[in-house]
Amino acid sequence: MNEPARLPHAFPFRFIPRDDGEGVLQFSSSADDAASRGGPVPSWVVLEAMTQAGGLLAASGQGRGGVLVQVARFRSPRPIWPGDSLELAGTLVKRMGSLFQVRVTARLGGRLAARGLFTLRETP
Repeated sequence: MNEPARLPHAFPFRFIPRDDGEGVLQFSSSADDAASRGGPVPSWVVLEAMTQAGGLLAASGQGRGGVLVQVARFRSPRPIWPGDSLELAGTLVKRMGSLFQVRVTARLGGRLAARGLFTLRETP
């Protein structure tokens, strides 16, 4: 994968702090995350982290990232709480010119916490 610093996002919207180089990214929601307001981490935060992971995956061979075009499927069957650390892994499903589709999974303690199929467009 690519260096997370290559993402166009800045704090507080860069949700991928590091890349292990093996295609697995880490996402940790801080215990004082204002978006959660005492409850589970909102699904939009998890979705954004997974989309960023997909953009890094697609950029790995080209050196470019992407912007979200479509969320075809997204499921988050278990709650993710502030302080949890997710392992994000992605697979490039197909490429269509400047568009690419990625399947991303989020695991919490080895168990599936969320999954999604996203279409992104390469940034110039």
